Amino acid sequence: MLEGLDTIDWSVLTHAHGPATDLPEMLRSLLSKDAEVWMLACATLHETIWHQGTVFPASAAVIPFLFELLIHADPHDVGSPHPGNPSGYRVTASGCAVSLLCAIATGEGYIRYVLRVDGEESLRRGLAKHGRLPEEALEISFTRHFYKPQSLRSLDEIRKDILAVEKEAAGLLGEIVGQSK
Repeated sequence: MLEGLDTIDWSVLTHAHGPATDLPEMLRSLLSKDAEVWMLACATLHETIWHQGTVFPASAAVIPFLFELLIHADPHDVGSPHPGNPSGYRVTASGCAVSLLCAIATGEGYIRYVLRVDGEESLRRGLAKHGRLPEEALEISFTRHFYKPQSLRSLDEIRKDILAVEKEAAGLLGEIVGQSK
């Protein structure tokens, strides 16, 4: 479980406290049998990838792993008693995953948060220090990290493909009509 964690370059992603290099270990810690370890991991994940309602580039990157925790729950953890929890039951890795997914779904990006709280002028000053405009900063960072652009095909290539599909469709229609006689 969580094998793909090491395929992501977490150093280029950020969360509330900076580079997200600590996220793989936090996610793995949710699977710990030690209650203190998984409870700390769950709390720390909430604090880093959904800090006070704000989501970050790393928030998007953890979503597939949270779903994996959700659908591949360890059957030994379900409802296992834990005296540290007021209800007496342990919150499982999948329970933490549900909580985090809900939090991320309702969060807002950091740039939008700053804009809402501090106003546009404050945002413009902060971005100007880095030579950026607010319009550029509001682009979804998920796209920057995960989208691999593909070059556009030429009109001639598209035209050839359309003609080939039309020819194939005409041939198929001819076969159908020919068989019905």
